[in-house]
Amino acid sequence: MDMQATLIGSPVSQIHGPEKVTGRMRFAADVDIPGMLWGKILRSPHPHARIRRIDASAAWNVPGVKAVVTGQDAPGHLMGKVLRDMPVLCWERVRYIGDRVAAVAAETPEAAEEALLRIDVDYEVLPAVFDPMEAMRPHAPLLHDDVASYAGAPLNVLAKDVHNGQTRLTWAKGDVVEGFRQSDVILEHSFSVPSRHQGYLEPFTSVLSIDNDGRIQAWCSSKAPFRARLQLAQALGLRDEHIRVNVVSVGGDFGGKGDARDLPVAYLLAKMAQRPVKIVLSYWEELTASNPTHPTVVTIRSGVTRDGCLTAREVRTVHASGAYGAMKPRSFLSTSHYVGGGYRVPNTSFEFLQVYTNTTPGGYFRAPGAHQYTFALECHTDLLARELGMDPAAFRRMNLVGPGEEDAVGRPLRVADVRQVLEAALEAGRWGEPKAGPGRGKGVAIFGRQIGGGAAGAVFTAEADGTFTVLSPTVDVGTGTHTIEQQIVATEMGVPLSWVRVRQGDTDSTPFDEGPRASRVTYTEGQAVMKACAQMRQAIQDGANLPLT
Repeated sequence: MDMQATLIGSPVSQIHGPEKVTGRMRFAADVDIPGMLWGKILRSPHPHARIRRIDASAAWNVPGVKAVVTGQDAPGHLMGKVLRDMPVLCWERVRYIGDRVAAVAAETPEAAEEALLRIDVDYEVLPAVFDPMEAMRPHAPLLHDDVASYAGAPLNVLAKDVHNGQTRLTWAKGDVVEGFRQSDVILEHSFSVPSRHQGYLEPFTSVLSIDNDGRIQAWCSSKAPFRARLQLAQALGLRDEHIRVNVVSVGGDFGGKGDARDLPVAYLLAKMAQRPVKIVLSYWEELTASNPTHPTVVTIRSGVTRDGCLTAREVRTVHASGAYGAMKPRSFLSTSHYVGGGYRVPNTSFEFLQVYTNTTPGGYFRAPGAHQYTFALECHTDLLARELGMDPAAFRRMNLVGPGEEDAVGRPLRVADVRQVLEAALEAGRWGEPKAGPGRGKGVAIFGRQIGGGAAGAVFTAEADGTFTVLSPTVDVGTGTHTIEQQIVATEMGVPLSWVRVRQGDTDSTPFDEGPRASRVTYTEGQAVMKACAQMRQAIQDGANLPLT
């Protein structure tokens, strides 16, 4: 239809644009509930220590303090997205600078801060390890005695034989020994990539209130409200249907806001004080105690013939998981879609390890783990080309995996045409032409990425006046998700954009949704909206009365 040509793929105004530029958009830190207290968290100053004693009695002497809770008051509560190995509040041992030990709720932020200063913690400082390669050595301090004992432990991929090992993923293809025997040149390089924070503008905020009937009302900066609800319930032994996560806008994500963060701490404080509690992280806390990327060491060994054909490759990637594995949706990094790369290699061996270290727990950041590995792989590829005296683009052309061929882990390439993409990039970058001037350079690299799947849904209503309303379970983290839904509905139902309203739902009013991740939302949420439109069109054609949901 003509409407389709004008709406899908065309620039339109974002639904939330006016609210954002005028400051009317509501974020978690803007939530204000009568009687609300300010929560603050006491964090470990040591990377590794045993807690001998916590004396919080003096904190109660600060005027305005209404709740003080320590890990020793509420021991045994562990949290995580899947692997629950991270204490809500530490009661026995701390494992990184920033680990949560105690929390206070008070009438003002200043009173809460003062109360934290009066909590006396007696630590026995223990040896610490920060480098993942050092952490695997037998003499390194052991951070977790039995990873398999934690709820959610991925037993089939645990690296039990590795000192401080968390998980191991492996792939192999062909005969790597024979592949190296066939090569004329063998090069090995190691690359070290530091941690990076996602850099979102909004620090994480957690707000929690307990209704008179015991029902929990929560607001937080999480892009995944249903998963935040589940994590809160599991951490404290609650029933998730007793929790409502009220969705507010999220000020940037980039993979770093898919968890419940401090909601369990807010619950403990709110339960003690019998008043709502708000915890807003400072940027110091964000940078030291959130979930940045994993520091990574990648070692790649490749064999090639003199004419430039890859014959074998061995890769060992070691991620410093940090003190806990709790911040990863699968307990490990989703590496399977990029390990094979864009190259045809007949004989391979890949090992991806995650290792506990006394550093900030690692999480997700746009293609988690992929950037560290791809940086190393493509640098290694340039060095191979240099050793052979070949142009970097020509070397890549020679070894590109083609349609129907297997990548380096044995998966056939079914969709992407890597060669077409590479040639288009080289043409656009004027590869082979002189550099534009001093300080200008050119490089080429290849990276493949898939989109995610998973559960999605929508509540779709045809109103009596002929307009349409979408109640979306998916949080728009600034990428225009709700605007895309508006465009789809307008296109599918043949109406102007102004006839379509998209509203944000919560965990009570909408079906389960996994939240934005892996570039999946347009595909998954879009499919759900299109299916709802098809059902609505049929119902209207059959003479259904409006409004109809």
